[in-house]
Amino acid sequence: MIKLDTNSIGLSVSREEAWGKVTGGAVYTSDLKLPGCLEAKILRSPYPYARIVKIDTRRAKELPGVKAVITAQDLPNQRYGNGLQDQPVLARELVRFVGERVAAVAADDVDTALEALGLIQVDYEELSGSTDPLEAMKQGATILHPELNTYRKDDRVMFIPNVVDYVTFGIGDLEAGFAQAELIYEHTFRTQVVHSGYLEPHVCMVEVGSDKEVKVWSNNKAPFELRGKLAKLFSLPVFKIEVIYGNIGGDFGGKGTIMDEPICYYLAIATRKPVRLTMTMEEELFAANPRHATMITVKSGMLKDGTIVARHAKVIFDAGAYAGANSHPIVGGIRRALGAYRIPHTRIDGYAVYTNTVPAGHCRAPGDPQVYFAVESHTDMLAHAFGLDPVEFRRRNVLHPGDISPSDLKWEGINALQVLELAVKKANWDNRQKTANVGYGIALTERSSGLGGSAATVMLHADGSATVVSGFTDPGTGSSTVLRQIVACELEIPLAKVGIAGGSTALVPYDNGSGSSRVTHVTGHAVRQATQDALSQAKQLAAA
Repeated sequence: MIKLDTNSIGLSVSREEAWGKVTGGAVYTSDLKLPGCLEAKILRSPYPYARIVKIDTRRAKELPGVKAVITAQDLPNQRYGNGLQDQPVLARELVRFVGERVAAVAADDVDTALEALGLIQVDYEELSGSTDPLEAMKQGATILHPELNTYRKDDRVMFIPNVVDYVTFGIGDLEAGFAQAELIYEHTFRTQVVHSGYLEPHVCMVEVGSDKEVKVWSNNKAPFELRGKLAKLFSLPVFKIEVIYGNIGGDFGGKGTIMDEPICYYLAIATRKPVRLTMTMEEELFAANPRHATMITVKSGMLKDGTIVARHAKVIFDAGAYAGANSHPIVGGIRRALGAYRIPHTRIDGYAVYTNTVPAGHCRAPGDPQVYFAVESHTDMLAHAFGLDPVEFRRRNVLHPGDISPSDLKWEGINALQVLELAVKKANWDNRQKTANVGYGIALTERSSGLGGSAATVMLHADGSATVVSGFTDPGTGSSTVLRQIVACELEIPLAKVGIAGGSTALVPYDNGSGSSRVTHVTGHAVRQATQDALSQAKQLAAA
């Protein structure tokens, strides 16, 4: 029973969408199929780096049930990406990682499409590339993208081979800081590629009308962003594209970029039928956009009392074969290389490097967890070297309001020490005892929530209920319930009397999408303001 008062936000309530999910009644994109819809499959590169000498699709096209086979030669010479347009829809002349798209088939069913893939003959000339960012950065290494400067919007020139992005910043005088230090410690850490781990693979369906209007069904978590990127790629005005969305079977950062929508679009044009494509979990693991592998070196200058006076961090992100899925992981990640600590002299150098591996992308706070792991491991090692309890070491160096951030801004409104002390108390840290198979550890980090625009409409109905109209998506985070709680609280009505309307970019106002823990903070504020506005209008009408 939901308590009918203005404190609904503080209540623990059941998610409205949960019943459909646990009973199997919830509808996902993979459950949808238009009449006459074809199934698509992709032929992928078996090599990390090779030249495409010849592609012969004749036998595949002759197979009964096959409606279209396309290669890069059938498509405009275009690239796509977020901020950096470096990836072709289908490989053109070169393949740069195992799993890169080489050709695509649309057929009456999945089995026929798979059989057709086996009939496509591709001749490759294997080339020598690099799967290690350190090797790729060496002078004389094979340049994987000689035309890099044509991809980006700025005029920066990278002088280190295969470096696609470089950022450096800091405060104070690093050389003077290390000269002041009485002890210096340096450690290097590596992290591996990690897939986001969602249960539902990428799936999309595209229908192109006779008027060139495009309907896209996708489990992308940012439908408005997807619409804009597809419009740019297809050279269409935004109003010609409608993105339709629904339940998303998990995201964890991995479903915010273009995946196979362009493939379905071009196959739909070729066949004049709707086309659907669902990735297998195997394809997800070697051809989606996982978390970046990294190599992180942290060097700290210390006084003998355990105070950190200088730090240099070098963070190398393995971008993979294409960096467009997340061209700036270092922007967020390296800002965390100082940790939540007061350090007067710092410099952080961040690199994103092309290699012949799967293109990396967004995965739960892009760039941050890798750096957190390195910095907090380094912090524990420093505490051990000084014979200090890890908590006490952090107390001595923790940030306070007014301290300067690595980007030379003042930290304001932070409660790092208070959070540390509360965690210590809740964990009963000071009274912990050694127990078999039980370990105690502590880490202290900082992270802000994401930004981006959100708009919302709240409709009040004659029966006292309300409907939220918003372009947000809920990939399993419970955002639908949170937004309903906000409206219920503002209107002082039962939660059960608040509904959600959405599902299409043609029907709802703009939202930047779900990610970076932004929906409650950003979309939630838009919904709250819309509710207050609707209530104000209702009161004015009642008083008229």
